[in-house]
Amino acid sequence: AYNATLQSLDLNFNNVVYGINCDRSNNSMFVVGDFTTVSGSIARNRAVKINLTNNTIDGWNNGAGFNARVRGVVTGLNGDLIFYGGFSQFSGINCRNIARFNSAGIFVTGGAIHYQNDTDAMIGFTNADAASCVVDPVDKSIYLLFKGANTNYGADITYGNTFNYNYRRMIRYDYSTLKPSGVAPSFAFGNGNDIKYWNNRIIVGGGNFGRGVSQFTNGIAAFTDEPTGTLLTFFNPNLNGVVNSACKVSDGLILAGDFRSCDGYAASGLVKIDFYGNRMTGFTPNCQNPNIVKIKNTESGVFAFSTKPWNSSTSGNFYKIDPANGSLLTNYSFNLNSSSYSPGDFFIDTGVNSIGHVVMGNITQYNPTCFIEYTFPSAINAIQGYNINFTGTPPSILNVMISGQSD
Repeated sequence: AYNATLQSLDLNFNNVVYGINCDRSNNSMFVVGDFTTVSGSIARNRAVKINLTNNTIDGWNNGAGFNARVRGVVTGLNGDLIFYGGFSQFSGINCRNIARFNSAGIFVTGGAIHYQNDTDAMIGFTNADAASCVVDPVDKSIYLLFKGANTNYGADITYGNTFNYNYRRMIRYDYSTLKPSGVAPSFAFGNGNDIKYWNNRIIVGGGNFGRGVSQFTNGIAAFTDEPTGTLLTFFNPNLNGVVNSACKVSDGLILAGDFRSCDGYAASGLVKIDFYGNRMTGFTPNCQNPNIVKIKNTESGVFAFSTKPWNSSTSGNFYKIDPANGSLLTNYSFNLNSSSYSPGDFFIDTGVNSIGHVVMGNITQYNPTCFIEYTFPSAINAIQGYNINFTGTPPSILNVMISGQSD
């Protein structure tokens, strides 16, 4: 884990990090993944709470913890935390694929056992890895999306299951009880990567849905969430590749992935669409390399992480972009190898103890050539002299970029 100045947070996870949830109200951060120890020897089975005020490991989850991979954690209603993944227990308590904790981190309830043909249908990441989760605050439901591993049996709960609903690759839960309840979109094939809730629509990004059926081959599909989960056939931006991630901004939805065109126009890994799935023509990023794996809209702006440089004239993997037009605002020049970030997550919040931009994932090394941000404590009206001191070996080249309200 590293912040914007690429200083290690010295957490030393022993396996991959998949998700992060930061709570600004108490300067804490929940981190989840495949790890079982933190900081070398502190046992934390697949989830840990970090105190960002002094960068210490909280006492939460110091027991048996989750018994299998935790893919992510999202904020629910009233500050609840929703953990999801391939697990079936938390500290010996049954919680199938999903668990709800209150804002204090106390376990409330877990996903109910679901059945297929009257047989316990355990959904683990061996055949259907949980991919993404979203809370519907209006209907008080939770949707859990599964990848399905390109098989026709991934995440199937069918044929008169205990809760009288059929599910394939997506389960809808009652928020209070975490029992499967209500209609959810169904996919016969393909890999889902991300799911968003937008004004009573469920929007799913991924690839190879339906194998040749309409927009299911184009990386994204939208559905009504009530009462039928009906596919919205008009919602089709005609992407020619996979959607890895998406984030909502004030005027639309930014899609990030491994595609090169949208509606026949060049769109290397980034495109913005409106509520009806139409390409927004004012969003024209000059990135030339697709496979952007994660994009987030944060209080500090919109940030993207890619396995490749932005274009042929830049290096690095971590960027801040303009949500209005897609232009590159900042390149943090991480220069990680192409596989370093693929499983990970990040949060951006310069208001948390001034800790800056935190990136976590399968990161074991980084290029010390870095981008350092500094905010002057008060406005300046002209370039003045400032001392820059290095605690390690000084760089051979130092590029200085100055920006402000009147730059």
